[in-house]
Amino acid sequence: MDAAREFLRDAIPDLASAPIVYTRLCLYSDTWDGHPWIDRDPAREGLTVATGGSGHAFKFAPLLGGLIADVVEDIPNALRDKFRWRPDKRPRLSQEAARHQILTTDF
Repeated sequence: MDAAREFLRDAIPDLASAPIVYTRLCLYSDTWDGHPWIDRDPAREGLTVATGGSGHAFKFAPLLGGLIADVVEDIPNALRDKFRWRPDKRPRLSQEAARHQILTTDF
């Protein structure tokens, strides 16, 4: 956690002292529904988040790069709603097919 705090102090100082409420090790940047999150952070003005490729976003890099640029520049894009911030998408159980594991979301 010290390395993470140091990174935050250098890269995003406003988050350096934010409370850490939950941690886990992720080899993939998974989202609840398996789709990337590409949107402006609703709680932090000026922060655009592009994450959650779940191990396969690299093959969509040209498409996602254009979408990310459109989100940053606030340009309409037909895919923007698909990858928006969606806290309502939180299943109780989900099957993670790539690793054949059951992931629970009770924490």
